[in-house]
Amino acid sequence: VYVNNVRTISQDVDSGPFRMNNLPILSGQGDASIVVRDSSGRDVETTLPFLVSNKLLQSGLFDFSAEAGYPRLYYGVRSNVYDSEFAGSASMRYGFSDRLTLETHEEATNGLANGGIGASLGLDRIGIASAAFAASLQGNSPGGQVYAAFDTTLFGLSISASTLRTIGGYNDLASMTARPFGFVPVGALSPAAFVAGSLP
Repeated sequence: VYVNNVRTISQDVDSGPFRMNNLPILSGQGDASIVVRDSSGRDVETTLPFLVSNKLLQSGLFDFSAEAGYPRLYYGVRSNVYDSEFAGSASMRYGFSDRLTLETHEEATNGLANGGIGASLGLDRIGIASAAFAASLQGNSPGGQVYAAFDTTLFGLSISASTLRTIGGYNDLASMTARPFGFVPVGALSPAAFVAGSLP
């Protein structure tokens, strides 16, 4: 197997139809050439396009997670500080086909409900288009969030473009548990302060 004209794997196969899994392709798109040599030494080459991304799941596969507990506050600044309100979140992705993956995400805590849906579509030789929409309700203040992205490979370079926009009073668990904090101001030292013998 040659991926973008680079030999990546070689193995013996049985006569008749065969299948190769777990090719060493991490991500991106391009062409894979499969060269089969029979017992008489004759080569038969087949070239197929491929598209690999962590945004896509194989057809029929589920990917899910669920979290529940008390959100951490001042993460990275203070230790052992948690919110008093219980919160939970869940996410699920489903490979509708090898080219289309659907996803959903929900969050909730006291006074907040948030839910969203999204999809990622693989376009052969073009790239991956993704879109998602989420809505939230905090008290009587509704809001929304829209996301769109496109990933592709061009002349060997990986290119990604995305946009994220909020509508109205959108909130999620991250914004609900955010707490302002300040740092002790530190005055800048002049370059002369670092000259040998200048510091006390």
